[in-house]
Amino acid sequence: MLVSAAVPEARQAAAQGLMTAVEVATGAVASLAFAAIYGTTSDMVVWMTVSAVMAVLLVGGAVLSRPEDRNLVRPGVPSSTIRRLFR
Repeated sequence: MLVSAAVPEARQAAAQGLMTAVEVATGAVASLAFAAIYGTTSDMVVWMTVSAVMAVLLVGGAVLSRPEDRNLVRPGVPSSTIRRLFR
């Protein structure tokens, strides 16, 4: 959703496809890393590590995607020129 709002309308499909490819690649790398951790430790360590990494990524994403005026953006493609990066 935020990827679509960050690009012009003509490029939204390409942006969504690229974002999906990045998500799949990240999942592949993470599964290899966490498999190595699981092989040397217990499953509790893996679950705690995964939850800590997800919490850090969630906070980082919230900080980086917050608008400058600190007002929340409603779901959907913004129609106001204040919320739309490109016209």
